[in-house]
Amino acid sequence: MTTGDDIMEQEASAAQVVRWSELPYDVLAMIRSRVTSPRDRVRFTAVCKPWHAAASCHPSPPALPLLLLSAWYGQPYGNPAVIKSLYCLEDAKVMRVRPARAIWSNWHVGGHDGGWIALWQSDQVEPPNLIVIVNLFSGAEVALSEKQRTFKCNVCSPHGFFIRKIAFSEAPTSSSCILAAMTNTCRVTVCKVGCPDYGWITQGCRQRQREKLEDVAFCNGELYGITCYGEKLFRYDIGLDNDGAPVITAVHLLVTQSYNSPTRWSIDDESVVYLILRRCKLVMAVRARVLPPERVTSFNLFELVNKANGHRWAEMRSLEDHALFLGPKCSMAVHVPVGGHQGVHRNKIYYSNHRPLKNIESFSDVVYLTRTDDNDPMYRRQDKRVSDDEIKSIGYYVKVSPCTPTWLFPPFI
Repeated sequence: MTTGDDIMEQEASAAQVVRWSELPYDVLAMIRSRVTSPRDRVRFTAVCKPWHAAASCHPSPPALPLLLLSAWYGQPYGNPAVIKSLYCLEDAKVMRVRPARAIWSNWHVGGHDGGWIALWQSDQVEPPNLIVIVNLFSGAEVALSEKQRTFKCNVCSPHGFFIRKIAFSEAPTSSSCILAAMTNTCRVTVCKVGCPDYGWITQGCRQRQREKLEDVAFCNGELYGITCYGEKLFRYDIGLDNDGAPVITAVHLLVTQSYNSPTRWSIDDESVVYLILRRCKLVMAVRARVLPPERVTSFNLFELVNKANGHRWAEMRSLEDHALFLGPKCSMAVHVPVGGHQGVHRNKIYYSNHRPLKNIESFSDVVYLTRTDDNDPMYRRQDKRVSDDEIKSIGYYVKVSPCTPTWLFPPFI
């Protein structure tokens, strides 16, 4: 039998229950800081509105990149790709997200901080050569006009055309954001998000193979492009016409420097060069040598310096408090605190191999991690160093699929 005292005690206990929505943001932020797993932080932020608001008021340090296990947003084996898998280096586990239907049948060709990705629909799908920019976590899509969404070049044939990479000058939510696309036929093309009446402006078509760009990147608002083996570095001056549309007003050859071509031991590997922004300076990373019989992968790093007699590359011996994440579509330098993140350390290079490694069983030092969305096994390999003073590197490989993993930069969580 319930007495009056029992009822009063139950009411007092109920009054002491505090809902999440009633907790101060400082308390929520403190709790959030104790959640070490990025996967758990994403889940809490997604399902709890007060937690999400607290995250906005108390931003975390930059999140480490996640490895998107397939760059293809299609329908493999006839099944809709409703789930995308992201590999988290910090806890060595897979996080799965459900992308919007609008991004099906597209290739991942670029990204920006905060979970933004650029997707391109090839000429084998209708409508062809379509560009979409979406946020993989929030589902938000950047409003692009028909001219901005459809890539066309009046010189090059649309058949066999593909976009290799899209770089962002700033967050695509800004109307002043400039998009720079690198294709297999045109040297570089630009488009401004805030100019819906104008499409893509092309510079340099049908270039010689040796003159084609290997990578493009923005540094302090300026666009740079690097050719094969890092031999030539260009800077593109981007101005605005009377209508505010972007135009390439000048192209400057800043550095010409030859490197010895690497010795290839397999058709699965070749020299790759990356451009990265680190501490407001442009850095070039060259995967320089793949030598038999040890099959050693080595990276050379250079920082662009401006001297009285012009620009030159200065070799770097250390990344100090940064780690590099290198990939064919997205690359980034990330500050790593003392002691490192779990599974990630400063002064180290983490790269996604740009091609499948079909003979991966011949390696004795590979570690199986998981399977991609295409059911292709993915492996990790700690590279051997040519000398003790070289920066350590770790590669991530798939065996068969051409949809190699690529880095995704999540929101601050």
